[in-house]
Amino acid sequence: MKFFAVDILDRAPYLPEDVDFQRFDCTEGNWPFENETFDAITAVHLLEHLRHGGELFNQLKRVLKNGGTCYAEVPGLRRCFVPSFRFVSEPLMPINFFDDPTHVTIYSMERLFGKFHDAGFRVYKVGIRRNWLMTLLSPLLVGALILLRRRDLLSWGVQNLLGLNIYSISNKDEDVS
Repeated sequence: MKFFAVDILDRAPYLPEDVDFQRFDCTEGNWPFENETFDAITAVHLLEHLRHGGELFNQLKRVLKNGGTCYAEVPGLRRCFVPSFRFVSEPLMPINFFDDPTHVTIYSMERLFGKFHDAGFRVYKVGIRRNWLMTLLSPLLVGALILLRRRDLLSWGVQNLLGLNIYSISNKDEDVS
């Protein structure tokens, strides 16, 4: 099994050595991969940074093998209505959607479904991303983390507790109309 990672920023130092990292802007032009290269693609906290994403969906479909799966996760609509907890000292861990100035597109589950469906994917599931064990522990964690001023962990706890992220699981099928 081979793993690839891409980002507009140089993330290579943070990845395991056996991950093939490519730095490029995935919103412009053809990606540096052959057609039907990947069995699975994850796009986690990417789509909310794109105004339209049309070319991104075309490239996802091009490089994904027939029958391949795409998992996408984005901040959900609920993220617009939670407090930002700005008094906690970690500015790079947004809780409120608008805490990150690079967030430009808000997604509901319907919009996320529509984007993949309109791009020709068969959407199998759209839902709220939660780790149920951590959700049960989140009320305790959130209180402790506010006192400890750990925004990184607080953000994760609040996201789980309130179900602030949404996801979709889609497949590339030859017969999708």
